[in-house]
Parts: sequence; C-alpha cells; structure tokens
Amino acid sequence: MKPKIAAWMALALVCAGGFACGYRFAGNGRLPAQIETVFISVFENRSLLLGVEKDFTDSLIREFTRRRAGSLADRRSADAVFSGVIRSISTDTVSHRDEYTSVERQVRVTVSARLVARDGRIVWRADDLSAIEDYRVEAEKHLTDQNLRRAVEKLADDLAQRLYNQLTAEF
Repeated sequence: MKPKIAAWMALALVCAGGFACGYRFAGNGRLPAQIETVFISVFENRSLLLGVEKDFTDSLIREFTRRRAGSLADRRSADAVFSGVIRSISTDTVSHRDEYTSVERQVRVTVSARLVARDGRIVWRADDLSAIEDYRVEAEKHLTDQNLRRAVEKLADDLAQRLYNQLTAEF
C-alpha cells in the first residue's frame, strides 16, 4: 500500500473512532434538570478546624467561574442553590521518627453537597465525598499548623473540582 493512502486510511480511522466513542472530558456537560444559574452558599463546617468553610466555598466559586462563566447568580435570581457540608476533618500519623515523634501526617476531609432547585427539589447530591493529603510535621507547632492549612486548602481545591465534575457529568 502506498504511504499516502495508508496515511489517509489511518486518519479516517482516527476520525471515525473519535466520533463513535462519544468520549468527553469530565465536567463539560450541562448542569442537571434545566438548571442554568447557581447560587453557592457558604459551606457548613461541622469540623473542629475553624475557618475552612471559606476555603471550600471560595474553591467551588473559583471552579464554577473558571469552568462555566456566567453560571453564578445571586440567591434570588438563581435557578438552584448549591450547598455543602464539611462533615469531618481528621488527621493521622503517616510516619514516625521514633516512638514519640511524627514526621508526616495526613489530613482527611469528608464533605457532602447538594443542588436544590428553586422549587425545593433536590436535583443532585453527593454524600460523604472524601480526599486525603499528606503534610509534614515540623519541630515548631505553628509551622505544622501552616502545613496542615495548606493541605486543607489543596483538598478544598481538589474536592471543588470533583464536585463540579460530578455535578456536570452526563451519563
């Protein structure tokens, strides 16, 4: 077979395969149930770590702004309200220097979220979505606390992305 014909056949197979499989990037679908605009309320914080509700709310707002410009609205004009709950934040030691000294810990965050239409119907929900991030334990407590906060901020970004992808996935 001539190289030119083989190249055209390969291109045709790639194009046909790309259209046939229906592959799409996660989170590029539509919002559920004819929802076009969303109000994101401040996450409820049921953990013992103060102030993280702002991190999670801000991360979700950034994710919507980045991925679906124009979909956020004020509470009165929005088609639905997105609300979330930080159910828990816990830490466990990952590695030790000796019997009494931790070197690394991990933080686990569990959240739940839902999207409620203007008429009160729950049109989407995600229960007990968890993520884990490791962080370093320092000799000074305030530095360890800073590392924990950075890990929680990363988890807020990661979970906002996962929530958005699940919300907009079309199956």
